[in-house]
Amino acid sequence: MKEELRLKYVPSSFSQQLLDKWNRLTQENKSATNYITRFDEYLNQCGVIEFKSPEQILSRFRSGPRDDYRRDLIARGIMILEHAYQLITSLDESRGSFFHQIDFKNISNTTTASKSILFYPEQIRLQFFKYQISRYV
Repeated sequence: MKEELRLKYVPSSFSQQLLDKWNRLTQENKSATNYITRFDEYLNQCGVIEFKSPEQILSRFRSGPRDDYRRDLIARGIMILEHAYQLITSLDESRGSFFHQIDFKNISNTTTASKSILFYPEQIRLQFFKYQISRYV
């Protein structure tokens, strides 16, 4: 019944667009929990469209997290999606994702120099923020 409704009312281009978004999903500067939540949403939405083996789903998941998390997933030989979820969540919590420590909502309360640094490449921004934090620690 679901399949019939989907075929009747959902345009075929929607499925392709959804798969494309899932393929481009990355963690970027978000938390691991946020990445896992978004990955699960796409997995549930795209699961009807294409049935993947557990290895293919895990491979797709591994392509999205930060590089250091991806290296840990591969080095530890994680072969189960739930274990991968647990590992990157615990890595994120233990390493204290740098972006969790900065309150970007209150960025307007900071100096002009720190506001303008947001327009520089990520590597420079990270060095600047680490310097700013080290001054107060």
